[in-house]
Amino acid sequence: MGTWGVGPLDNDTAGDLAVFWDRFITRGRKQDPRFWTPKAIADLFRFSYFRGFTGLSANDPVTAEELLAIGALFHKHRIKLPSELKRLVEAAANAELRPQRLREWSTSTERRQAVEEFLRAIGGRRRRQRARQRPVEPEIASITAFMSRLPHWIRVVKQEVKYEDAYDQAEPEFLTDLKDCFGRGTLHRDPAVQRQAVRHRLMCLAYFTGWMLALDAAEILRLVKVAKGSGRGDPRYAWTPEVWSKP
Repeated sequence: MGTWGVGPLDNDTAGDLAVFWDRFITRGRKQDPRFWTPKAIADLFRFSYFRGFTGLSANDPVTAEELLAIGALFHKHRIKLPSELKRLVEAAANAELRPQRLREWSTSTERRQAVEEFLRAIGGRRRRQRARQRPVEPEIASITAFMSRLPHWIRVVKQEVKYEDAYDQAEPEFLTDLKDCFGRGTLHRDPAVQRQAVRHRLMCLAYFTGWMLALDAAEILRLVKVAKGSGRGDPRYAWTPEVWSKP
């Protein structure tokens, strides 16, 4: 990952490629503009930089960074990306937009916005990553085991007993995913807005839970009311909604 900023041209790799572009392509286009077609420029990178496009993997972070920089240089100089190179650049952008890759950035929101803006600028498509498939039987077993000790785990998380590292191993993966999804995108510079975002998500979760459990209307409304009033947290162990917030 580069050292300058979040944009495709804001890193050391892009800086080196920009020098390469100015030294060869900018000068070449001035001397022989007919020769330096988009395809000829793409071929220059294909053979002199990548040694062929075959076998390139946009899932490799270094390769993705290089492809994004080249695509951004084409866009900066208002040169249309040839189809094969555009496909690779688009794949690199989508790889960089995966949650696990964005989590590597301290400014993940800004990084996501920058890559999405670049993708739109080149006419690329945002391709959502398919949900990870996992066998459901082990998940059922994990949840069953967790629920069998639920009274104890409730006391652990509410800090009524000493915390146990075993909780981290016992917590079902579904709960881990749910917590991650629940807090994602709520981090805000204003703590009041941050708390409000989390409370409103809790209200939605309360409504959805009551609905799925076929509770009557009054019970669902009571759950939502409890969620709405959750901003004060629990003074017994300093729980506040913002502890769930994430970029």
